[in-house]
Amino acid sequence: MHIEGLSNLYGDYQNMHQRRFDDTIAQLERHTPSPPGAGSALLDVGIFPGFIATMAQQRGYSISGIANEEMTPEFRAYADAHAFTLAQCDVEVDRFPFDDATFDVVICTEIIEHMYRNPFALLAQCFRVLKPGGLLILSTPNLARLPVVTALLRGRSYMPAIEGPLDESFPVNPCYAHRREYTMAEIIHMLCAQKKEAYQFTAQERRFSDCWNAGLRQRFHDCPGLRGVLSQPYQWMLQTCCPRLRACLMIAARRPAFSHLIALSQCHDITGCFDVETDAFSPTMDRHPLPAPFRWTTDRATFALPNPHPTKEVALNLRLPLAFLAPPTAPCAALSISIDGHHVLSHGMAPGKAYEVVSIALPRDSCSRERFTVTIETTTWKPADFGVSDQRDLGIMVSCGDALLCSE
Repeated sequence: MHIEGLSNLYGDYQNMHQRRFDDTIAQLERHTPSPPGAGSALLDVGIFPGFIATMAQQRGYSISGIANEEMTPEFRAYADAHAFTLAQCDVEVDRFPFDDATFDVVICTEIIEHMYRNPFALLAQCFRVLKPGGLLILSTPNLARLPVVTALLRGRSYMPAIEGPLDESFPVNPCYAHRREYTMAEIIHMLCAQKKEAYQFTAQERRFSDCWNAGLRQRFHDCPGLRGVLSQPYQWMLQTCCPRLRACLMIAARRPAFSHLIALSQCHDITGCFDVETDAFSPTMDRHPLPAPFRWTTDRATFALPNPHPTKEVALNLRLPLAFLAPPTAPCAALSISIDGHHVLSHGMAPGKAYEVVSIALPRDSCSRERFTVTIETTTWKPADFGVSDQRDLGIMVSCGDALLCSE
């Protein structure tokens, strides 16, 4: 597909990636109305150089995009001419510069493998800016692809050849390096089962794409001679018959239709909590700072949360980020959580380094109320007993970021 204005500038990139572009748009069309409704909005995370965004715009979406400093003046001019809304930020660290629940679709292709700080933060922002029921399309190289498996079985590396040019083995620009590649099970865990951020997607389609796999004719061309005649058909048949060995993972996932992010910084009727604090510890080799401010509790803390859409018909689940950032020698915390006076969870927490999201089923009566009260009762510990100049009796930590209220 020739895209006027882009193909002339980035034709080599298009030739390399066109099959992936086509697979991404085909997945978009399988999971959204065609054509999309009037005003349907799509965010392309990593929009540069704009091929997927243009193909989506041709299908009726209004386009916004996030990119890093690599955007060229020529691409910016193209984006202006095509009414793309562009933003520039560090997607691992920064909050996306868009309001909550803005987009019908978020596309995040060939991005997550470049993350080296915190890919969960990227997915949390994708979730936040999606409308309830909105679609996320994510693609990334398959760590378990056939060339990797066969290279490792032969005692070889699947990474760029160490004998090659230095800039190929160790790119100067870290954006070009794959910091970590993933298996399908790992991506599904990060989307649907993780307990580091409040978000929780529902997987719609898990696909092993052959968009990076050359066809049989290309394989003979790339590897002529007896070795090519013997090995290439065998590899092609393996990847055809065993999709798990294909080179690309493509996942379509949705933000649940009944899901609401609740800012814990706006809790009401707070008792038994100390003032809001931020993580005072500097990052170390084995520790990240906490991603949100927090409150320490006493042995009994309460706070009220709004229920954006009270309902008697839908069972609701609250995903609540908690942490216990105590010295490793501190005793584990034992806690009990109640909602509107009904005990809903008993839980234990070991001293840790980051938030742990607990899932709490709301009592049926609480689902129909405009506000419900959470009570946390916990054992306490005294920092002064562990060499810290803090005489308080502390319980656990409650994030001041977002909690998630969603259907079970």
